[in-house]
Amino acid sequence: MLGIRREQYEVFAQQARLRFEGEAVDYLRGCWPEETGELGPEGVLVLVRQGMGEAAGFAIEREAHVLRYLNLMLALGADFSAGETHPWAREILLDADADAGARLERLERRTAELLAGKDVP
Repeated sequence: MLGIRREQYEVFAQQARLRFEGEAVDYLRGCWPEETGELGPEGVLVLVRQGMGEAAGFAIEREAHVLRYLNLMLALGADFSAGETHPWAREILLDADADAGARLERLERRTAELLAGKDVP
C-alpha cells in the first residue's frame, strides 16, 4: 500500500495554497481593477494572504467562500471583520448558529444594501 509521508503532504498543501493565491489575485484584479490597481501586485497578494488567514479564523475555508470573503474586504475595507466601522459584519461573522455560506450570504446582502445607500444598522 502506498502512503503519503507528512513531508509530501505539506508540499502538496503548499502548492495548493500558492495556486489558490495566484487564482485569487487574478480573480480580484478582474473584479476590482481600480482598487487592486491602487494596491499594486504585491499589495493584492498581501490582501489575499490576510483574507485567507482571517477567513480561516471564522471557519470560512472553501475556496469559493474565501473568494467571497475577499470581495467583502474590497467592498467594505480590508479591516471590516474587526467590527470598528461595520459592527454588524463582525456580529454576522461570529454567528455560531450559521454555517459559512449562510453567514457570507447575510454579509453580501447587507453590503449590497449599504452600497445602495440603504441604512444598515
